[in-house]
Amino acid sequence: MRFFACLALAAITPCLMGQAIGARPDDRSYANGIAAVVNERIITVEELRRELVPLLEQLSRSATSPEDMEKRLAEMRADVLRNMIDRILIIKDFTDRGAMVPKMVIEAELENIITTQFQGDRQQFLDYLKAEGKTIRDFRKEIEENQILQYMRGQQRRTLAEISPERIQQFYEQHKQEFFQKEAVHLRQITIQPLPGEALEQTRKRGAQAYAELQKGKPFEQVAAEFSQDAKAKDGGDWGWVTRENIRKELSDSAFELKPGGYTQPIDISNYTFILYVQDYRPEGVQPLDEVRDRVELAINAENARKAQQKWMERLRRDAYIKTYL
Repeated sequence: MRFFACLALAAITPCLMGQAIGARPDDRSYANGIAAVVNERIITVEELRRELVPLLEQLSRSATSPEDMEKRLAEMRADVLRNMIDRILIIKDFTDRGAMVPKMVIEAELENIITTQFQGDRQQFLDYLKAEGKTIRDFRKEIEENQILQYMRGQQRRTLAEISPERIQQFYEQHKQEFFQKEAVHLRQITIQPLPGEALEQTRKRGAQAYAELQKGKPFEQVAAEFSQDAKAKDGGDWGWVTRENIRKELSDSAFELKPGGYTQPIDISNYTFILYVQDYRPEGVQPLDEVRDRVELAINAENARKAQQKWMERLRRDAYIKTYL
């Protein structure tokens, strides 16, 4: 896979055989280092290359051959360039509205980045900028543009109108399989394992003691907190909703035979002892609309937002001068 990564890096190096990325002999602008023109803004081949380089490692892992790598790289290159074009259009739309990002917002984000990504070490941050060939002014500009993109896209995600009951019902009927759920139980579990140097019979004895406490009527979560030795002990042994596939068969067979409120006798598997408690049961099937109404509304809002953003970007592209040299 490293070989594929090297091929990809060569493919996006402008000087490869005297040509730029995918350049054709008659593409003078592209061969001269221009990837696209958006209104008065030029996207250079070098800018495009810098955006592509961080993505190469992941791309190389999924490629199955040099030919597949070349195909995937071409698709990625087109996607990245499209995103770069959209970024320019969105920022222009923001500035055309006479809007601006307050300087205090930019400075606050700059300080947050230095604190969280560079452990508050300003010199480390400056060394990073130098290695990237950027100035502090360039970095502030990136922050400003990212703030603009976040704001403008957020505007498109806002709920445009109240969703009617008819639309909710329609969406639910059309996407019923998305609300299908497997048979599951809300499981609590006590897990007992040998302590260092402890004989197996002592481990089994502790399992019997835990079971005896349950028989006396002590709440399962209290017994789990006292006896259990797994990651959920502090939560009263609560493993949440689990399906048959979530746990080993020896346990799932016993768990799914229980009714809510029931628990098993100690189950010995290898060096471990388990006691299971079913807090609730959920049959297999499509969840009723009343149970998933919030999810349906969120999905409809997301769909509306995608459509609104798509129309918005189509308008921005339609009203702009865009020429690419891929």
